[in-house]
Parts: sequence; structure tokens; C-alpha cells
Amino acid sequence: MKIAICSDSAENQNIKQWLRELDETAMLSIFIYARPEQLLASFKQQQYYDLIFLEFYAARDFLWQLRQMDGRAAIVLLTEATRHNLLPAFEAEVTACLVRPVQKHLVQQVFGRCRNSFLQHNQELRLEVNTEDGVKEEKIFTTRDIFYVESQLRKVYIHTIDARQYQCYGRISDLEQTLRQQDFFRVHKSCLVNLHYICYIGVENIGLMYPGSGSMIHLPLSRRKREQIKEAVQLA
Repeated sequence: MKIAICSDSAENQNIKQWLRELDETAMLSIFIYARPEQLLASFKQQQYYDLIFLEFYAARDFLWQLRQMDGRAAIVLLTEATRHNLLPAFEAEVTACLVRPVQKHLVQQVFGRCRNSFLQHNQELRLEVNTEDGVKEEKIFTTRDIFYVESQLRKVYIHTIDARQYQCYGRISDLEQTLRQQDFFRVHKSCLVNLHYICYIGVENIGLMYPGSGSMIHLPLSRRKREQIKEAVQLA
């Protein structure tokens, strides 16, 4: 899981330590930001997060921007008191609000719920890929990492949401069998896409939006699958 902690207080390091203590074996990448502007800037560099701890007072003007950049991240607000107007938080589908002084057991409780949800909706894939210097190595992907899968001349390319590409050998139909239950759809014989990143469905193509960057790519769409993918997007 990728976690961001955005606050200008000393509790940043406490939260980080509490998360590590809860599960030392967890594959956690934790990033700390002092200001919301820094957090937003990271999205523009193709960064994303599964869980964000965010200072509510400083975030009120940034919450909607943040949610537009990443509609799937769990957001936990850190607030001074319950007197704050929390309506924007509920409208932005915030996961939880923690009132200061932030307590260890509550941080760990919220993290536990978010981790369970993450594991439920994100499958882990271990694939052998070719590095840029031609060396084969095993790489672990989560389904959220994968933007789309493309097949070209007996080679399969994994495109990730940080705009990277990984080449592996195999058949796209094999990956389709694995990813079908994880909100992926075969839009064309050569393309398998993550439904959560579709922002446009045309007659002969679809548009996928990289989270945070605002940049979009178009991929071919089989006409006979147009109605099927519309229904699949609604259910994802």
C-alpha cells in the first residue's frame, strides 16, 4: 500500500511509526508532506496513494481537487475539534475523521479497515518482465497499478498508472482470465483495460485518464462491445 501523511505537525512521524508497528511485514510506502500543495504536486508527477491522512483545516480548499485527482484513495482527516464544518468531508466521501490529540489505537483501527478493503479490491500479480537492459526479473503488480494491458506480436505490455511500460511474454487472454474479476474489460482483441480509469466511451475508441495528471490516451474499442463496456463501467 502507498500512504501519504499531509500535516505540518509533529504527529506525522508518530502516525508513520504506528502504521509500521501494526504490521512490520506489510509492503508499505509512506510519504510525508508538510503542505497540501506538495501533495497535489505529487499527483502531477504520476504519484498516487491508497490511503491519505490529511490535515482538515489546511485541506478544506484542496479536498475537492484531491478527490478529482484520485477518486479511489481512502482519505482520513485530522481535525482539531468536532466544531469544524465537516460537510465537505462527507461530500468528498472521506473515510474517517480523527480528532486531536490523535490516538494510536484509532489510527491503527482505521488503517486496518482500509487495508482490508485494499486487499479485497486489489489482487497481487507476480509476472516475469524484461528490464530495459534485457534482463528478466519478477515484478509484483497490484491491479490498481495496471492502467491497461496491450498485446503486440506475441508480446504483452503492462502499462501502469505511473506511465511506465513493462514487457512480458505470454497471452493477453491468460491475463484476462486473471483480471476479469478485478474490474478489467477486454475492449479489443489487443487491449485489456482497467475500468476505473475510463473517462470516455466513443463509437470506435475509449479514453483512459491517468490519475492526477489530467492526460488522456485513446484505445481502440470493438463496436460490438460498446454496450457491454458501458454496463461494466457502471458496475465497477
